[in-house]
Amino acid sequence: MRADEEDDCWHVDADRPWDPPLSEKGRQQAREAAAQFKSKEIDYVLTSPFVRCLQTSAEIVDELQLSQGRWLVVWPMCELCDPRLLLAGRDDLRPVLGKRPIKEWMWDGQAFDKAVQGMLAPDLAYSGVRIRPEVWNDNTPPYPEKIDAALKRYDKQIRTICRDFAGRNVLVVTHGEALRAAVNMLDPRASVYEVKHTGYVPLNRVRQPNGNWAPWNLCCSAGQTGVLWSYAT
Repeated sequence: MRADEEDDCWHVDADRPWDPPLSEKGRQQAREAAAQFKSKEIDYVLTSPFVRCLQTSAEIVDELQLSQGRWLVVWPMCELCDPRLLLAGRDDLRPVLGKRPIKEWMWDGQAFDKAVQGMLAPDLAYSGVRIRPEVWNDNTPPYPEKIDAALKRYDKQIRTICRDFAGRNVLVVTHGEALRAAVNMLDPRASVYEVKHTGYVPLNRVRQPNGNWAPWNLCCSAGQTGVLWSYAT
């Protein structure tokens, strides 16, 4: 759960209203998710750069005791860059931010590495994580961005991750629309209508006796892992 979901007025006075952190309940949910994934033999944790994803992934990384270099930030898995979403209730900021790339104002003009050591440090400290996230892909999406473009972005990046981390167990901490894209990548007919907090979409493939990889499989049914979908009749 995000801070702005727990407090409807959070965004009114927030310095960075586009990037709400987890609420106390959200941090507890993140800790529970971390415990759930402890037995999954995760090799890498990839994350959106938004602070709630960094907080959630920090809990998981700490639980898994991953080493430096295995906690990676992936800009193309970030939130939909629509000002109607990021700046909801803060129309005063729209002319200030204009159409500048999100990386220019995401952390008040700071680079990610500096932000992690400064403004983001208190948010990450709750987990007790001992390593720092490193940027793996810094290709930021356009701003403003439409939903169709974001879904294509997620699909492309998920496929890239599947290719570049072949043979590895990878957990990606991202946003609801990205999970929709993950489902539709393997089941185009599915219409995702709800993603619960810490919901996830497990994908799996196996190496065949001839050394080739079998096709990817969607390893859950609707609602089984907190992502719900239906089919048109």
